[in-house]
Amino acid sequence: MRPRCLWLMLVLFCLPSAVLAHPGHGTTAPETVSHYVAEPVHVAPLLAIVVIIVAGISLLVARLRRCR
Repeated sequence: MRPRCLWLMLVLFCLPSAVLAHPGHGTTAPETVSHYVAEPVHVAPLLAIVVIIVAGISLLVARLRRCR
C-alpha cells in the first residue's frame, strides 16, 4: 500500500473521534485515564496509528534487506 494511502486512511479514521468529542459521550468519566483507555472512540485511532507505524517499519526493513 502506498504511504499516501496509509496517511489518508489514518486522517479519515481519526476525524470521527474529533466530531464525537462532546459532553456525555462514552460510559466512563471523561476526566479519568480509564476514559481514554476504555472508550473505542479514543482507542481505535491510537490502534490505527500503531498499525501504520508497525507496517511502515516492516516495509522499511523489507526494503533495506532487498538492497543488501
